[in-house]
Amino acid sequence: MNNSEIDCILNGMSLTAEAEKNTDCSTPYCGNAQVVVVPAGNESLYQSEDSLKGLSFIAEKDSSSQEAVLALGLTCDSAETQLQALEAVSAGEYDACVVDLVLANAVTGSGNRFPALTVTMALTYEEYAAGFRKGSDLKTAFDEFYIKAVSDGTVAALAETYGLSGQIIG
Repeated sequence: MNNSEIDCILNGMSLTAEAEKNTDCSTPYCGNAQVVVVPAGNESLYQSEDSLKGLSFIAEKDSSSQEAVLALGLTCDSAETQLQALEAVSAGEYDACVVDLVLANAVTGSGNRFPALTVTMALTYEEYAAGFRKGSDLKTAFDEFYIKAVSDGTVAALAETYGLSGQIIG
């Protein structure tokens, strides 16, 4: 990221050792998990890692979601996007998918894009941060902005509006 083409990565960037090596990372602002999504009505059947054995899984290719499934020793087909993985489960092509909790909360359940799907359990937990070009003063400016937005209630109000109240860090 030090090639001066990108100043900031903000959209769901997981705070990892690799991210910290390649960017100046902000203070974490949002918690996330990789969660198992199944057809509604089946969630009580899948509440432990052992209960997932034998399910057919799909997850976004080369993602934290796919890594979470493979880390359990389970097989997992690849989709180009998390939404495609959800579509495949919704269509009955797979038993389950693993996607980001933030996305799952926004698109599953009654009144959402995938009303017949629901979250069962989390496989991993991670934190989101913004990544800035090494040596940029934008990291400090972002952290100061975020602290102010948390203290004046702006972050809480936005989190409530977008269904993220339980994931906000700060």
